Amino acid sequence: MASVLDPILRHAAEERGRIALRDERGDWTYGDVAGAAEAFGADLQAFGMAPGTHMV
Repeated sequence: MASVLDPILRHAAEERGRIALRDERGDWTYGDVAGAAEAFGADLQAFGMAPGTHMV
C-alpha cells in the first residue's frame, strides 16, 4: 500500500542535498526533512502506532 509520504521520500532521495526549507534557524535539505520524517515515523511505531491506528 502506497503512503502519502512515498512521493516526498522519492523526491528527497533524488534531491537529497538541495535546500527544502529555510528559516532564521538555518537550512533543512530534502535529506534532513526525509530523515526527520522517517525518525518521527519510527518513534510512532515504537509507541504502538500502525497504519489505520487513530490518535487524538
